[in-house]
Amino acid sequence: RIEALEKEQRLSLKRENRSESESLAMLLYSNEIQQSLRYFNTLNELLSSKKIEEENINIEMDNKEKIINQLENEIDNLNERKGRIDYTQLIKEPTSSLYPVSPKKKLNVLIAGILGLMAFTMVAFFLESLEKQKQRATGP
Repeated sequence: RIEALEKEQRLSLKRENRSESESLAMLLYSNEIQQSLRYFNTLNELLSSKKIEEENINIEMDNKEKIINQLENEIDNLNERKGRIDYTQLIKEPTSSLYPVSPKKKLNVLIAGILGLMAFTMVAFFLESLEKQKQRATGP
């Protein structure tokens, strides 16, 4: 349609004898061509924005498909592991021991006492050496 309007505009420009109505028609044609071009540009912008949206949606779909594939693989792996576990059988019901194991309190207290004596002996020797060094520094 734009080409047809441009063709009519060129034909009217070729004529030298233009009346007022032809000039007005020429102006209207020119105005309609400009409006059509603006509409065309608007549609082009809309089309390019829709293409960008489509690309973004396709990228998002690809990402979602990758996630779905990963989850399906994980489900398959877990089902395989579950299948291996299902083959186990319970031979005997678990029972409590006749002689339950408990901490040996006397032994623990004895060990703590010995370690405490050793630690405090080391601290005493350290403090004594500090005191001797202090006396040497201030002494003679």
